[in-house]
Amino acid sequence: PVDKILISGSPFLLFRIGYTATKKYSIPWIADYRDGWTTDAYPEAVGILTKPIHLFNKYFEKKWVSSAAAFTTVSGHLKKGIEKYTGVKGSVVYNGFFAEKDIPKATTVNRTGIRFLYSGVMYPRQDYRTPVTVFKKIIDRYKDQIDIEFVFLGTVYADEAFKNDPIFKGYEDTILLTERVNYKAALEIHGSADIFLMFTHQGMKGIVSSKLFDYIKFHKPVLLFPGDGDILDELLLRSGLGIIVNDAVVLEKKLAYLIEQKMETGFIESHPDIEYINSFNRENQAGTLAEVIKANFA
Repeated sequence: PVDKILISGSPFLLFRIGYTATKKYSIPWIADYRDGWTTDAYPEAVGILTKPIHLFNKYFEKKWVSSAAAFTTVSGHLKKGIEKYTGVKGSVVYNGFFAEKDIPKATTVNRTGIRFLYSGVMYPRQDYRTPVTVFKKIIDRYKDQIDIEFVFLGTVYADEAFKNDPIFKGYEDTILLTERVNYKAALEIHGSADIFLMFTHQGMKGIVSSKLFDYIKFHKPVLLFPGDGDILDELLLRSGLGIIVNDAVVLEKKLAYLIEQKMETGFIESHPDIEYINSFNRENQAGTLAEVIKANFA
């Protein structure tokens, strides 16, 4: 016997199960949105071929989700849009991070090298070409003074266009494009980074990638390009780890400053808010989810 259901999307078509369970068997359910479906500025809303499907999805989102006892999602921006469209009350439960026992939180003093790291997939609305162009200028300026690495970890996985982009030509020794690695190896590579890189989904708010939480648990600076004026800015500034840059000119100056700081001191300064960061470990976020479940399945 089933007396309550929590359904996570996407695929959002699974929400139909909750709708049917409620209508047919009076079983309450909660919709869990890991991403938005139709309520934000998604490309599917305007494409000639995709717009009819988008309108079809909007109809079913309202029909199915309106029967839910509540919903959860990953940011306040998405929560507000979904609430307005469906009329259902929502709560934010962040993706969070797995708390590791032995995370290397401080970079070893090293004046001879600096490593910038982007981890995971690159999506179409993320501008990586502008920062890569700036990176190349910085490499040319400092290559005789310090070893510089810009690592794109796992980014070439299933993305031949990114892998073969001519923008990387001639810099293969300093801009490293890698395949995916196992979890233990990924932790070690993250631990060796001085600064993490985050690229905003242009024109969109409320997109909180899991990688952001995987970054902040290391208590190292995170360079965001550009700022989103929303949840990414808020999370990074409140964590004490954010370096937010909005244009190429400022980015070049900031990268030069960081490299010179590394050459002078051997590490990059950061001031993590440990209590705030720890609120995003998955144990704490599971507690938030439990409260939502108790409140709506009483």
